[in-house]
Amino acid sequence: MAVAPIESMPTLLGYRAGLRQPSATLLLQLEVPAQTDYQQMDALLEVLYGVASVAEPPWGGGSAFGSAHAHAWRISLIARELLQAAYIPVFELAKILEIRRGGQGERQYRISFASPSIDGFSLKGLGMAYDAAAEIAAWAASPNATTERPAELDHRLQERVITALRGEVPGGMSTVPLLAAAHRDDIPVRHLGGGVYQLGWGARSRWMDRSAVDVDSAVGAWLVQKKHWTAQVIRAAGLPAPEHLLATDMASAERAAKQLGWPLVVKPADRDRSEGVTVGIRDERRLRGAFEHACAHSRIVLIEREVAGPCYRLLVANGRFLYALSRRPKAIIGDGRRSIAELLEERAVASKAKPPWQRGRVIGIDELTCGVLAAQGLTPDSIPEHGAAVALRDIESSEWGGEIGDATEMVHPENIDIALRAAALFGLSNAGIDIISPDIAVPWNDNGAIINEVNYAPYFGGNQIAKAKLPDFFQEFMAGNGRIPVIVYLGGEAAWKRGKERQAEMIGSGVRCYLSSHRQTLDAERNPLHLSAQGLHRRAIALSLNRDVEALVLVVQDDDLRRTGMPFDRIDEVHRCPGELRYGGGASRISPSVRKLDMENWLRGYLPSSTGKRPG
Repeated sequence: MAVAPIESMPTLLGYRAGLRQPSATLLLQLEVPAQTDYQQMDALLEVLYGVASVAEPPWGGGSAFGSAHAHAWRISLIARELLQAAYIPVFELAKILEIRRGGQGERQYRISFASPSIDGFSLKGLGMAYDAAAEIAAWAASPNATTERPAELDHRLQERVITALRGEVPGGMSTVPLLAAAHRDDIPVRHLGGGVYQLGWGARSRWMDRSAVDVDSAVGAWLVQKKHWTAQVIRAAGLPAPEHLLATDMASAERAAKQLGWPLVVKPADRDRSEGVTVGIRDERRLRGAFEHACAHSRIVLIEREVAGPCYRLLVANGRFLYALSRRPKAIIGDGRRSIAELLEERAVASKAKPPWQRGRVIGIDELTCGVLAAQGLTPDSIPEHGAAVALRDIESSEWGGEIGDATEMVHPENIDIALRAAALFGLSNAGIDIISPDIAVPWNDNGAIINEVNYAPYFGGNQIAKAKLPDFFQEFMAGNGRIPVIVYLGGEAAWKRGKERQAEMIGSGVRCYLSSHRQTLDAERNPLHLSAQGLHRRAIALSLNRDVEALVLVVQDDDLRRTGMPFDRIDEVHRCPGELRYGGGASRISPSVRKLDMENWLRGYLPSSTGKRPG
């Protein structure tokens, strides 16, 4: 099995083959098994790799290639799963363009794909995902495949594929679910670089990095990176903040403990996800261990007075309260029959059955677990009552996970108010405000609750509570699905003339419309706009990044877009004008009028009414 590019990847990908995401073209060479039970193969892929079964599209290339198409289709399903696991936001399924015989054997095939991808993600990385997908498919189609996933293949996938692909494009756990929701809402997305994505075009575009957005304050984002800076600003603004002192060594930690009093929390001042945090400290012995643990994560350590109650995450999005989560430590639920150790073993077996990239960190019977159990008067051999929750860690954390609940309807308006005020204080349109409270339904000023943290680019979209709110988020975040009118005129000089007339009409109606051909661009004042970008594809993408552009008229005078792909997944109008097109690639026996008609039909494939019928 080997994957290779059919053509070199352009810097800016185009839309092709009816896909709603930019794509690259790949060639897959593989041997297809002679006899495959695809129903059994699909069941294995879903159980072992989380690859949901999707109805195979019909193949019009003849029955001789039916098995090759069936096998290649499943490879594309697996590749999409692997890419998403690596935080590469690929949601469309690849389109199989062509299947040919290849190699010496009867079962050897050469299969070309138009595969969704993103700018800045290498063809090598894309090929790596398809190579790995082909290996999984070959195993799942073999007669020896069982419901026990091969450990060696698992290890290679995680270490050599998923980890390597995650290193290519920065991203986070929020990236895929947020952009998946945008894709479902028909919002166009393009990767700008560094894990930053543009949603929409021109004047209706927005930028996102995980859940951080373009209007978030850089200064505010910097301040909330340090917990003591955050608390200082919160306190100065008259909001409830934690009481803590900085400690640089054990002696200063002990002095801080005497001044604040037990119980205490010890935490690094500049770490997220509850890394290095210890709670419930009530003596100097635990203080020493907690201080050493925090020092392993940071040179800046905070000794903090503990506040009673769980932590609640209030998500502020677009400057409004969206939802609230209760965040409690990871726990296990008793069944009245089995011991804690037996229940944990069952959980470990269930976790091992998942693909490596879907597993959380498994909690076993270790020193930390035993300490938390002992604080509850339990041991690993204890048998909890049916339905009883037994905490396995002191706090909820990204390292160990936790028990997340929907607290949206419980939050008192006064607590929502301080969350909104804290987000606005730091200039964050989107923020996760962590409030520690004995009861989130009680006003903060009545029960001693505090704002524990203000989180920039909070984890958003990864649980069912958040996913249910994503349509509301995008409705306020984007205007008109982020789309602007895109109108195309096809032909020679007459197309440019007609394009200029249409631009003037739109400007006259108050729309800041830009006009571009392959060689020249006019701004909304109808003045020449000089761009370093060459060709219509690159010029159109450059204009899609310009937030002054409220509408765009494109004049197509050659066939370059057939090579680059379209700069947009959709256009609103296509108008044919007199004049011949310029063609690359030498002489052709096809008449100019037929070639122009072919180009017109290809462009019409990008009209909204042609969705699903676009020519490749």
